[in-house]
Amino acid sequence: MAGAFLSASLQVLLERMASREVLAFLRGQKLVGDKLQRKLKMRLLAVHAVPDDAEAKQFRKPSVKIWLDDLNDVVYDVEDLLDEITTEALRCKMEYSGADQISATESKVCGREGDMKEIVEYVLSHNVSGSRVGVIALVGMGGIGKTTLTQLIYNDKKVTECFDLKAWVCVSDEFDLVRITKAILKAIDSGTFGDDDDLNLLQVKLKERLCRKKFLVVLDDVWNEDHDDWDLLQKPFSVGLNGSKILVTTRSDKVASVMRSVRNHHLGQLSFDDCWSLFAKHAFENGDSSLYPELEEIGKEIVRKCKGLPLAAKTLGAALYSELRVKQWKKSIEQRNMGFTKC
Repeated sequence: MAGAFLSASLQVLLERMASREVLAFLRGQKLVGDKLQRKLKMRLLAVHAVPDDAEAKQFRKPSVKIWLDDLNDVVYDVEDLLDEITTEALRCKMEYSGADQISATESKVCGREGDMKEIVEYVLSHNVSGSRVGVIALVGMGGIGKTTLTQLIYNDKKVTECFDLKAWVCVSDEFDLVRITKAILKAIDSGTFGDDDDLNLLQVKLKERLCRKKFLVVLDDVWNEDHDDWDLLQKPFSVGLNGSKILVTTRSDKVASVMRSVRNHHLGQLSFDDCWSLFAKHAFENGDSSLYPELEEIGKEIVRKCKGLPLAAKTLGAALYSELRVKQWKKSIEQRNMGFTKC
């Protein structure tokens, strides 16, 4: 992924950074929302001007290609983070209004109905491995849609009714045991835990909350491959009732192995038809491209370049929304033939 896709991705991220949900969340977490948002926006703007020039140089300078690849990974991570912020903001809003479910960022995940059905069935099943708590790993490359699918599973009515307690934690590359334990406690208990950073005390509290409860904990975007860290984190989980589940999203099969997953579900690339449906949903009003046959033809060529990555289809579609000039669509696809090296 480079050039046009990176530029479009950064533009969408800039718009999401200014959304009410993100700003409200930053203020609510005492992160000085407006000031932090301005700093992040300035940095994104600084990077936004670079991809097109860097794309032309990457073939002459290997270091530039490495930088573009790193930026590609960062875009995926920021997209995941903004999904998490939006989800958490909606969860808090609905808790305040007395509701007990949160909304996923998409009401439907194109082409993932089979994946969702299979994972939900296993989430609802009893554990047959001899352990009270079963670990399920959703594995796939960046931008493949792991977080969005997991949000839908987490909010599924049958899943909500099956568990006494649910918690969602965005782990990312820093596997901070205290932060993760606090986040689980906060999700299942309205109490406050202040500045208590004693892991032993936090785990005692978590054990008390989980004891004889059937729970679902989502650990999203896990990178850590250290057995000892996982062994320490999961100690309080042993007191839960049979059927309790840990649902992990990760890019790594090794992470799934370290966490002793009893079920690995690999999320593959979308079919062309599903990828086109997702692109059209974001590029055209009501997802209807029938009034614009020339744009539809160009759009399908763009989708072929996405190679089944939903994030690519969604981002490029959103960047072209309300743009009806054929020359602008052609410009998108002609820009170094989209420069898609990693999609």
